[in-house]
Amino acid sequence: MRFVFESLEEMAGSRDRILQVLRIMAPSKALRIFVTLNEALNNAALHGEPPIVLEIDKHTRETTGEERLIIKVSCRGRGFVPRLRLSDPEVPRGRGLWLMGAMADRLAFEDRGRMVIMEHRLDRPGRKRSLDTYWGDDDGIQHNH
Repeated sequence: MRFVFESLEEMAGSRDRILQVLRIMAPSKALRIFVTLNEALNNAALHGEPPIVLEIDKHTRETTGEERLIIKVSCRGRGFVPRLRLSDPEVPRGRGLWLMGAMADRLAFEDRGRMVIMEHRLDRPGRKRSLDTYWGDDDGIQHNH
């Protein structure tokens, strides 16, 4: 499923529909996936330029039967170098990338940060990760497999 947003109003008006789609595609994980997707959309709206494109695809591996939901959010703009470290706790922003990395089974960035790709496995409970996994001095991208 693909959504294309030319304005913040379009995107805001589509959030209920997006949640409905997730409840159909991934009933037991819809809210968890929606949180990560919402963070990606917010980042694209705040830091990128329209159009903002959201793609939601369900994949089943033929060999194992494993089901995954792949979420892609892309936008135009300058891009950025993604960092998954938490920001200063006194600052009210800067936790979105960390949150996406903590809640998705895999997180990746392409096109100089203009596209975020999140993978959520549907055949097992959500992963519980230690918060310490995302603290540190490494400014590079962390992929969660």
